[in-house]
Amino acid sequence: MLGLLALQDQTDNVNTGLSREVIFACTNRIMYQSTERSISDDNDTCSVCLDDYSDGQIIGSVDCHHTFHFDCISQWLMQKNSCHLCKRIALAI
Repeated sequence: MLGLLALQDQTDNVNTGLSREVIFACTNRIMYQSTERSISDDNDTCSVCLDDYSDGQIIGSVDCHHTFHFDCISQWLMQKNSCHLCKRIALAI
């Protein structure tokens, strides 16, 4: 039993992240522009850093269509290729 727990600890720490090049090539990016509707919308907050999006910031979306600050999701994807919110594979490559 202890052997299985040790193995799980090892596999949990395996880097399953992506390279910067792959992230840049495969992530959809847009420049954020607020609208009246979006001012009260919960979708205007990056779930990685918990900051609201600001006009002119680059926003990145992954395959499941969740959005984040591009810099935040890039750092996340270099560690693990999964969506920060729903845990699905973030970028199918």
